[in-house]
Amino acid sequence: MAATYILGPLHLDAETDTLFLGGEPISLGQRAVALLRVFVEHRCMPVSKDALMEAAWAGFMSRRPSG
Repeated sequence: MAATYILGPLHLDAETDTLFLGGEPISLGQRAVALLRVFVEHRCMPVSKDALMEAAWAGFMSRRPSG
C-alpha cells in the first residue's frame, strides 16, 4: 500500500505520483513529482545532490559529463 502525503491543501499520491489540490490533479512533469516525493519522504533531513539526481534523472546519470 503506497502512502498519500498531505502537504497543507496539497495531497501527493505516491502510488500514482500525482499531486492534487482540492481533489483536482495538478499537472506536473515526472521529474518535478519525483523531486517533490524525495523531499516529502526525507522531510526534516538534508537530501544530497546525488539523491536528487538519482530520483529525477535516473537512467541519464551514466551520460552525465564528468568534470
